[in-house]
Amino acid sequence: MQKVTCLVVTLGTAGSTAEIPSWQRPGSAKGTYIIPAKAKRPGTVASDWNNLVSFRASISTFSLTGHLEILGTRSVVPLKLDKAINTAVTASAPIPGCHVMMLQPRILTRPSQRAWASCRTSSICALLRTYATAQTRIEPVTTTVPSPSSATAAKPQSAQEKSSTVILRTYKPRTPGLRHLKRPINDHLWKGRPFLPLTIPKKGMGKGGRNHHGKITIRHRGGGAKRRIRTVDFHRWEAGPHTVERIEYDPGRSAHIALLIHDATQTKSYIVAPDGTRAGDVVQSYRAGIPQDLLDSMGGGIDPGILAARTAHRGNCLPLHLIPVGTPIFNVGSHPKGGAVFCRSAGTFAVVESKDEETRDDGVKVVTGKYVTVRLQSGEVRKCSKDACATIGVASNVHHQYRQLGKAGRSRWLNIRPTVRGVAMNKVDHPHGGGRGKSKSNRHPVSPWGRTPAKGGFKTRPKNKPNKWVVTPRVRNHGKRRDKKSK
Repeated sequence: MQKVTCLVVTLGTAGSTAEIPSWQRPGSAKGTYIIPAKAKRPGTVASDWNNLVSFRASISTFSLTGHLEILGTRSVVPLKLDKAINTAVTASAPIPGCHVMMLQPRILTRPSQRAWASCRTSSICALLRTYATAQTRIEPVTTTVPSPSSATAAKPQSAQEKSSTVILRTYKPRTPGLRHLKRPINDHLWKGRPFLPLTIPKKGMGKGGRNHHGKITIRHRGGGAKRRIRTVDFHRWEAGPHTVERIEYDPGRSAHIALLIHDATQTKSYIVAPDGTRAGDVVQSYRAGIPQDLLDSMGGGIDPGILAARTAHRGNCLPLHLIPVGTPIFNVGSHPKGGAVFCRSAGTFAVVESKDEETRDDGVKVVTGKYVTVRLQSGEVRKCSKDACATIGVASNVHHQYRQLGKAGRSRWLNIRPTVRGVAMNKVDHPHGGGRGKSKSNRHPVSPWGRTPAKGGFKTRPKNKPNKWVVTPRVRNHGKRRDKKSK
């Protein structure tokens, strides 16, 4: 016995009027409709039955938790199922082999909306309205499949709409701290302890933002929960394929980390996980050189096109001169023998902008310059050594910026102390402090040390000593330079 909760009807222009039953009058209405299975008679189900032109039933199972499971699709001719549908609708008699139930349209919950948003581009989901959460099982009928009408085809979701979709987990406000708590959904993370040989305890190593003189150089640091520092490999000199054992949470950084196992030596190491990497994936580092078997497959030489197609995969570490122009990268290095220094936090990436290349007589491009130009996420264009390392992809945990901690205590767990306003301090602690009342007097907003403006940023680098590695600096203050003379 199978359960049928609804009939999915598509209105369009397919089919001739000779195949349509007499009670169906073709009209101009088009679209996809949900027909309840226990209506009194065809004429009472709005005007959908009167305007019916083509009928298509899709077999699907949809649970209230937001999980969509597509089992198959069967297309039928309206004339052949006219009697069976009419009998089931008018007399509430079940279709042979099926159990007919009534479907009540309802508004989707948040998990259901997320599931439909991810499945809306499917050809089967194009036949369903977004408010229907139904379970449909219909016996298969052997017939010809009509071509879907252009009016019923779902509009494909653009890449910009997919990238702008943010999925966060909210909580029922059983306590005040949970009311505003929002977190990215990362159910793929490892729920156990880290690999202890690659960790060291942080106890006794915290400085509270102070230097070796005991002076506070970084404000708002101190406290926090007990942690173990994960030793992350930012150099990746070890060649050969590595298998991702698991993806872990690292309390010392915003991005996630991946535990790798070398296929030959079985040694383990941590790296910053690329976005989309899961357990079982294979990554490789080509920083020490190109393997001999890869060179032999290219005929003993280096073909940039074939090399990029075989090496420029997500999670692979390559020298910058081997990465194609326009490729998103993260964990970008600056010097030939140094580790990664740029784009290491969650969701960050850079783009290879240009390389100094020359084309040989045989048509192969060769990098002749010493540097590769990279555009960072801040908009800064920077020169890096062509032998510096970089990882293909985007740093993981891309929705980290949309999280909400929900309460002040959660910031204290993360080693973040409160930020106090200057007007709330005493005169000895801040230039805006003191006085009777809450006024900072007529003074412009300044830093706690009173030497630089408090807002908008302030350049302290001398004009006659620019950074030689920066080709195009990032935009500050809407392109306007601020100094002490401009005040």
